[in-house]
Amino acid sequence: MPPVAFTARITEFDGTRRTAALSAAEADAVIDSALLFDEAAVTAGGERHGTLTITHSISHPPSACGTLPASRRWTAVLEAAHPVRPTLRQYEDLALLAAWEEEHPEGAMLTPAGAAATRFEHVPPASARHLLAAGWLTPDGGGAHGHVTVSYAGRIAMTLYQHRLRTGVVGAEAWASGAISGGWVACPPLYVEGCTCGWRGPAPSGDAAIVRGHGRDHRQGELQRLFVV
Repeated sequence: MPPVAFTARITEFDGTRRTAALSAAEADAVIDSALLFDEAAVTAGGERHGTLTITHSISHPPSACGTLPASRRWTAVLEAAHPVRPTLRQYEDLALLAAWEEEHPEGAMLTPAGAAATRFEHVPPASARHLLAAGWLTPDGGGAHGHVTVSYAGRIAMTLYQHRLRTGVVGAEAWASGAISGGWVACPPLYVEGCTCGWRGPAPSGDAAIVRGHGRDHRQGELQRLFVV
């Protein structure tokens, strides 16, 4: 049985709800299907959990003589089945394989020993096994001589590694004039948000929640780029 990449909370068109465990290949198929249709959408969350919301909408007359269209919606909320916190080595391995795929869409070859090999480089067998177990690689089903590609779960993991947010504190002082003499006095701290990619928030704020919200918006925008066709 293939490793689970996402847990999906699904609401069917008729309103019934169910939960499903999706492998990397199954999740990739659901996402690719949604990206093909104008009536469907894939929306990334801004948190570090790698959550996706997929919606399909259909419209039809409410009855044979109806004039106003009725709409129904199918929704799946995909939550990563494993912590989305790749190490530097795992990020570098995923980046190597993703770069190879740009010119070789079939992906890297699985060697008999279990390594994921490009022409001149490879991901060692133990590392490849960990990436497969996390659902960050999608095997093509060819077994020991098949290929692997970086799954959507893997690309989400890469993006979250590239965009790790940090909240900093800036001390502030102001000149206060007193009855005898003035002086510099401490003011409430100002918070700033930054990202490991080099992004900085628009302006410091005395409210940490505001600057963190800017950071989540930045991260969400970078994740959403994965689903632009």
